[in-house]
Amino acid sequence: MIPNTAQSGTVGAPPGWQALRALAVEVGLVATPPALLLLTRYFSWGAGVFRLCTLLALFLFVAWATSRRPKLHSVFTSGHYRLGLIAFALWLGFAQTRAFVHDMLSDVECTTDMGRPSICAGEWLLRGMNPWAECAVAVPPRSLRLPKAQLRPKSPPKAPAAVKRAPPKTAPVNAAPAAPPPPPAAKPKAAPPKPPAAKPKDTWSWCLVDDRCIDSKSGGTYAAWTHHGAGFDFMDGYKYGPLMALLYLPVTHFLVEPGISVVNFVFWMALLALCAWLARTAYPALPCAPWRSLVGFLLPAAIPLSALLPRAKFEALGHRYRLVPPDPMGFLHELTVNCSNDIIPVVLVLCAVLLAAQRRSFLAGVFCGLSLATKQLPAPLVALLLVRLDGVSWRRFLVGTVATASLIYLPFFLWSPREMIANLVLFGAVRPTNTSSIRSYLPAALQPLVTLLQLGALAFFVLRWARAKRRDLAALLPIAALLLTAFVAFNKVVHGNYLIWLQPFVALALSGAPFQVESGAAGASLRARLRASAGRALASLRWRR
Repeated sequence: MIPNTAQSGTVGAPPGWQALRALAVEVGLVATPPALLLLTRYFSWGAGVFRLCTLLALFLFVAWATSRRPKLHSVFTSGHYRLGLIAFALWLGFAQTRAFVHDMLSDVECTTDMGRPSICAGEWLLRGMNPWAECAVAVPPRSLRLPKAQLRPKSPPKAPAAVKRAPPKTAPVNAAPAAPPPPPAAKPKAAPPKPPAAKPKDTWSWCLVDDRCIDSKSGGTYAAWTHHGAGFDFMDGYKYGPLMALLYLPVTHFLVEPGISVVNFVFWMALLALCAWLARTAYPALPCAPWRSLVGFLLPAAIPLSALLPRAKFEALGHRYRLVPPDPMGFLHELTVNCSNDIIPVVLVLCAVLLAAQRRSFLAGVFCGLSLATKQLPAPLVALLLVRLDGVSWRRFLVGTVATASLIYLPFFLWSPREMIANLVLFGAVRPTNTSSIRSYLPAALQPLVTLLQLGALAFFVLRWARAKRRDLAALLPIAALLLTAFVAFNKVVHGNYLIWLQPFVALALSGAPFQVESGAAGASLRARLRASAGRALASLRWRR
């Protein structure tokens, strides 16, 4: 339980070692969700069962910490402890900003299939082609291969097999002397190295090196994929909204893959600002809430789980698993190395949440529509909660959402309605599951039950929010975090980029929900007891010596 430090209706902290316990509890509340998110990355491909268990543990922890009445008094309200919290948050932000810039300048190449479609969809649009319905006519010659294909190390040449020599023949006694052996033949000169193949001349040529379609699926879990036809059966097109391609186009047209990191960096900085702003808006009486939210969001990079978790291979539940310690910068590398684009819809939907909290219903709907115009989720999930937020006019909100999304989607939808429905809607319904999800470990007949469980959890939280007595921003953030966590945990695929949805909402929910509003005098009293307990501990150590 969260310790109750209030006694007889007055604010105060327990004496002695319990003050240190209060500090440990607060640090645990902030650090546990980032540690669980890192553990989720440890159980990645091939360990979908354990990834589900980790996400459920995160769900239960957030529900436990935010469902009770605020009882914990923060030790970081003011003074030196608050300055230490601010300094730690700034250090985390600086370190990760430096790592982000390093990745941008290192010309990293995307390791997933999320970067190339977003780059090439803009090139399709520049040439008047439809990225949801068209493939390029021809593939450029092999002289325009990707640099990463050119730089792939070649296997060393095999050594020539040893030549078996026949035993020397004995010459007869009266035979003439043998002729002198011929001079050794000159070694042939090594062939000059082949000049490196030419790089793609422009982004358009780069897009056509690997595939003439935007995002055709084959191999792996898509080995039996047959949706390469026409109309509703054409699923080789772009899987995201038009605004996603248009946002990346001005930068990726010139920088190609590093352009993805540049755009993601801008939205990542906006996400940090939004976390602090939302925490300040939701918990105005808690001055350290903005900094606590930033620490909770950035903390995974500072947790040394990669040094504690082993690299292992084992068998369980009839499957073989391969576990690799998680990269502390894994969430950052989702935006650089993996070229994930999920940060854009998340930032836009957080803008909608902030505007809704400020009772700007129409503008909140506009930003929700912009998020929907980049990616189909998570905007609709959060919109189901925003329509019941205090001070929000659901009519104005829906008008802003529908009008904005329609204005962006409609021209492209009229261009190819069937292909757009196939790539944006039907693909998610018929795509195969993989080993990152619990569904791949169940018989085909039971997998629809997981879908029902996912939709049931969604309906439960929406109805609970609609009937709640308190529907302000501070109450919305925990519900949104729980809803998104449950939705992702039971999804058909649980890839690392979906954790970007959870990270800011979980950090915001725990930045203020468990903490009770306290006055400056109460905070000073708690800090005095904390200093006194630390002084007694040091004194006891000196006495023992």
